[in-house]
Amino acid sequence: MKAKIIITPKHAVVDPQGKAVQSALEHMGYTGIQAV
Repeated sequence: MKAKIIITPKHAVVDPQGKAVQSALEHMGYTGIQAV
């Protein structure tokens, strides 16, 4: 299964939840994640 999800918040906003989700996905073996 492949999924492409694009979410574009304001660039000035730091998203700690997004960083946590990205880190969790990488630890689960997902590759190619550029930003969350």
